[in-house]
Amino acid sequence: MNYQYFKHLFQQSQYDEIKVIGKDLSKKNQCYHILGMTLKNRQASLYVLEITDKFSEEEDVYPYKRTPRNSMKANMEHRSLESFFMRIREIRNKEQVYQVAGASSGPLKNSDYGEAYFMFLRMMEAGWSLSEYSPFYDMDWDLFVVTNIELQGEFDKLPEWTEDMEALVYTEQEGGLIEQTVRLERGAEAELEFLMADGRTAHCYLNKVFIFDMWEEQEKKFADSEYRARILKHISEEEFEEMKRRCFATLEEQGLKGQCYMALYYECDQDLNLVFYDKEYLDTVPEPREGSCSSMAIMMRPEQKTGTHGLPLKGAVIQKPVSKDTVSIEAELFSYTKKIEQVVEQL
Repeated sequence: MNYQYFKHLFQQSQYDEIKVIGKDLSKKNQCYHILGMTLKNRQASLYVLEITDKFSEEEDVYPYKRTPRNSMKANMEHRSLESFFMRIREIRNKEQVYQVAGASSGPLKNSDYGEAYFMFLRMMEAGWSLSEYSPFYDMDWDLFVVTNIELQGEFDKLPEWTEDMEALVYTEQEGGLIEQTVRLERGAEAELEFLMADGRTAHCYLNKVFIFDMWEEQEKKFADSEYRARILKHISEEEFEEMKRRCFATLEEQGLKGQCYMALYYECDQDLNLVFYDKEYLDTVPEPREGSCSSMAIMMRPEQKTGTHGLPLKGAVIQKPVSKDTVSIEAELFSYTKKIEQVVEQL
């Protein structure tokens, strides 16, 4: 920990709005605590605590002695124990439906508690407390997992959390390793074929491979007159400029200024989500680093709903910076997931 990192954590915790929920929940003999929601830069997030022992001692004690490939294979073995909140597709009540854009989850034991400390502090300032009868009250933080669920879209204020809140949940998740080397070339199309766990063959088509600069994309968005006019219906000019300032400050804090990423659009004849990685990254043991173990995930959503084969179009990003003039990289189609059987659960 140093001043620069401390300042980063402090700035990250300067939310535009906080809504405390503070509700214990039990699903399939697993304890959860719905902590609350935060709003920052028009992004709404829901935070949930979980008590778990699913992270092995080897992974906890030696987090930097495994390659990403080995760590992710170990995590796939625990998929049947995946958090209830990682399988939520949407949150809704009688009045509104909120789609889930994505979720991330990780144990506090593998971090320095800094990021969680500031978030807990802000929640307590907003009125959060635990009952002495809560299973989380005396629980050691080393057994805590924090799940962050991001809601899709931009929000002027946080949604109301009502007693009739429900979640649309995937009750099962199929998936498997592929580990197929793929040469990704800008502007090129490709067809991929692999066997799924049930023995069926899946055919997937890469529609487009391209490079994008996140900083430039945000500059284009804020310079778009239609976007500006739409946002100014809800906030003032001063608030718009402050939102813009915070957006670029966050990107700079995350070290994303001037960095590019390779992304791709794909479609499959099966309802699958594909996971791609830079091949060198998968087999390189990461260097230990100070601070939180969390990272910023970049999502890519195509504007078109279907691809060249008339199938649902999806996006993926290779989460490793590349230079703007990169033409191709050696990647790996690492795995696939398929979510099935949706049910509605009371929250």
